[in-house]
Amino acid sequence: MTKNIRGEVLPRARSKDFGQLKHLVHDPWAIPTDVSWTGRISVTDRVEKGRLTRQQIQDALRDTELDKYYITATKTERMRCIDGRVTESYNELPSDRPLGPQVPGGTAAAALCWRVASWGSIHTKGFTLSGDINTLSDILHEAGFQVGGHIDDHAPKGLTGCGAIDKIPDILHRVTTPESQEQVRGILRALLGDLYDRDITDMIVGRLVSLQGKQAEYFDRDERTGNLRYREAAIKTLREQNPEGVARLTGTHHEIALVVNTVKGTTFDQDKFATDHHNVLQIFNYDFWSTMYTAEKLFPDPLQSRRYITCWALFAIGTAMVLTDGTVELIVRSAVESEY
Repeated sequence: MTKNIRGEVLPRARSKDFGQLKHLVHDPWAIPTDVSWTGRISVTDRVEKGRLTRQQIQDALRDTELDKYYITATKTERMRCIDGRVTESYNELPSDRPLGPQVPGGTAAAALCWRVASWGSIHTKGFTLSGDINTLSDILHEAGFQVGGHIDDHAPKGLTGCGAIDKIPDILHRVTTPESQEQVRGILRALLGDLYDRDITDMIVGRLVSLQGKQAEYFDRDERTGNLRYREAAIKTLREQNPEGVARLTGTHHEIALVVNTVKGTTFDQDKFATDHHNVLQIFNYDFWSTMYTAEKLFPDPLQSRRYITCWALFAIGTAMVLTDGTVELIVRSAVESEY
């Protein structure tokens, strides 16, 4: 058992470090990884410029250090994004406030994965991501979940400040482009383990390609400006559904790792971790157990449930590829007696 920053005693977990994301899949015939990992968040760059040391990274990612910041998750609290930055006015918030699980992009990305898993006609009137966010928000509300997402303090007009929302078209392109397939599927196998299914993956990738073929309609592109209106519409919908559901994050990205957390009922207090480490160190935390839990609630059909889980995992990988240069560490956190 482990005592965390809130004094809670939680079951002991273990963390397996797979190393830098872009080096997880080794294939001498693969296209160079730099083609796939094009984001600006870079651990190597900060180390080479003397802004960070490898020792700082190792110390922060030790089990005993990470475990302190995992707390009991409130499953029905607002869905949070995996962003590691600090919430605005964090020091004024209650230190024991309940936190919901973290998933890439929050409810907006959940709506995309819900669409892909449930599918249906892509030619119906009103076929937009904004419409899917509305529909899924209602479904989640009926099931007792609170929707959520975030903005930040410096996003330009037309963007939210959440990379996983703003860059959805880029993320879909990255996980479907032929150049990225070796990397994408190799990491997907590592994440899903026994849940990985090639046929389901092929189906999901095919559906994501179909969405891209309809992206002007689905992402509600303004023909005059080229702006994708789903971004601002997503935040508007989330605020209407849950006035407290959209957090404002501050500062610059300094994530050093993507932690895939499979320990049921736990989540990461990214505010406390980042603050304690002077915002020099941050963590992307993905509560993968929450995706599995939500899949069971949304899809009684096990096949649809697995499609939803696969789509989420692909989206998480694509998000990392678009936002980082692949030099962040991949860590999978599991219970000592894990069910997964």
